[in-house]
Amino acid sequence: MSIARLSEWQRILRTWRHRLDRQEDASEFLISMLRSLGPPSFEGSWEARLLQQEGARVLDRGGFQAPIRLTLQQDEVQVDVQILIDRWCEQAQTHAIVDPPATLSFLVDRFQQSGGRLVKNEARILDWHADIMVPMFTRGLECDFALYNFCSVVLHAGAGVDCGHYTCITRARGADGDEFLFHDDNVAPIHLPMHRLGSVDLQRQVYVLLYLKSN
Repeated sequence: MSIARLSEWQRILRTWRHRLDRQEDASEFLISMLRSLGPPSFEGSWEARLLQQEGARVLDRGGFQAPIRLTLQQDEVQVDVQILIDRWCEQAQTHAIVDPPATLSFLVDRFQQSGGRLVKNEARILDWHADIMVPMFTRGLECDFALYNFCSVVLHAGAGVDCGHYTCITRARGADGDEFLFHDDNVAPIHLPMHRLGSVDLQRQVYVLLYLKSN
């Protein structure tokens, strides 16, 4: 059944500015839903700070109603997800979390303008299913790190955000340890063995990542 036919979702989907019968950017849909629903688990804040003579100055700040963008270098072939997070922190202005949310999302910025059109960077994202350390300001520019556990990933196969095919992998706690389940349209979830998580195809499709803060 389509969620658009569920009464609980019809009110929520009124905020979605696109037609429901057309495929659009999954990250844009996530942002729309976060802003519409305002889930408490995404509440928190980040800041961008710069060290000046009088001390650390806050130049920018924001919340988590949108995923943190992870930037790929133009000719990058492969990169570890933790390195992408470190890059987000180690910009000209140091970026880090101030108030850590329970749920944290990241967008791998695969689509970049080139010659007046969007071109997809299919760099392999290594260890996308691993837990991560996210920088968190303590004093000035000093940071501690918060541990976040992998929760799910949205995969995209295709040339553009409004075409191709979206699928998802979720992590679940099973009786015998962690399980990774592959989700697609109109089929039951499929159990993925650990060795499949490192496949080149999946690494090239990683698009939106979600993590839960470790207790």
